[in-house]
Amino acid sequence: ISAPTVWAGGNRGEGVVVGILDTGAIHTHDDLKTNWRSTYGWFDPTDKSPTPIDTNGHGTHVAGSSVGQNGIGVAPGATWIACRGCTTSSCPEAALTACAQFLLCPTDVTGKNPKCELAPDVINNSWGGGSGSNWYQANVDAWRAAGIIPVFANGNAGPNCGTANSPGDYKNVIGVGAVGVDDKLASFSSRGPTKDGRVKPDVSAPGNQVRSAWRTGNNAYKTISGTSMASPHVTGAVALYLSANKAATYDDVYKAFTTTVDTKTLTPDNKNCGGVKDATYPNNNYGFGRINIARAVGANVSPTPTTPVTTNAPPTPTTPVTTNAPTTPTTPVTTKATPAPTNGVPTTTQAPPVTTSAAGSCNGCKSCYSTSIGYCFPAGYSKAQCATFVDYKTIWCGV
Repeated sequence: ISAPTVWAGGNRGEGVVVGILDTGAIHTHDDLKTNWRSTYGWFDPTDKSPTPIDTNGHGTHVAGSSVGQNGIGVAPGATWIACRGCTTSSCPEAALTACAQFLLCPTDVTGKNPKCELAPDVINNSWGGGSGSNWYQANVDAWRAAGIIPVFANGNAGPNCGTANSPGDYKNVIGVGAVGVDDKLASFSSRGPTKDGRVKPDVSAPGNQVRSAWRTGNNAYKTISGTSMASPHVTGAVALYLSANKAATYDDVYKAFTTTVDTKTLTPDNKNCGGVKDATYPNNNYGFGRINIARAVGANVSPTPTTPVTTNAPPTPTTPVTTNAPTTPTTPVTTKATPAPTNGVPTTTQAPPVTTSAAGSCNGCKSCYSTSIGYCFPAGYSKAQCATFVDYKTIWCGV
């Protein structure tokens, strides 16, 4: 994906915070220890560990591919934080939801004193399950409203058409398919279209036989496969882009990535999923194509220097979730990649009608306000939309 070309121009992702929502991460690993943000940088809803742990290895591998040092990560100059939304073999819905809240507005180790200004710029999500499930949509919408860019694995349910996983199939996330070193789409990589006929994935990245950090030691590595491995390549690439373009929005990133892809080296499958010809782009195999971050960023763009943020106290845990990590279909792979909710499509509680709140309880907010995390959603959200953010105890402070 031409990351070294970007590094040579002086951009390694400095000034950008990457969020990892996964099985945790080993913060003492040689390739991850220097750029972990130790304050407001960790949350474990399940076991309430005050420091980062990873009982699976999947999250450490993902973190390494995204921000790892010593040549394994795309954005080694970026800072990372993590939330343990998945356990050894599953990603409970409650934990994924708790992590969505933490990453939206990080807290201290007690779950209090939220500091929304410490939220990450981009979040990697190498998990998912099923197709057409909207249970996580409100969380994604909250991230987007806060200016956070969500990147999701597209799933490992290929090679059939119509197998894109949720939330990777949502309209407002970057869904990522997996290619090998030969730029051939991995057989396990989920294909589109989505249930409502949209093209997915959005882009593709390396995800077949990827070597990265592992949980068994501070200098341990493992080679595994999955769209879980492709997604952090895109997340790291987003960090490089944001380092060079501080004011860039999701739309800016999406346009830059989808208009600078490589397609000439890709191999069409002739599946023509969703009636879209494989020889045209975007299609339901590769999306727009395989990302090329050097072209997206521009080789000579250097990051704007920033002072790293430090805070006190690691974040506190909340509740667990349960998701199955679908196994990746390649031989050396022994882990489960791209965990997905075990109970199928989770039920969501209908939000009660939102009533206008007394001005004093809104802390100056003029739109939708979350009393649980002290967050004011940007103007533009309607009263009805505010009601959908039930997990954040929202009240309507607009007129």
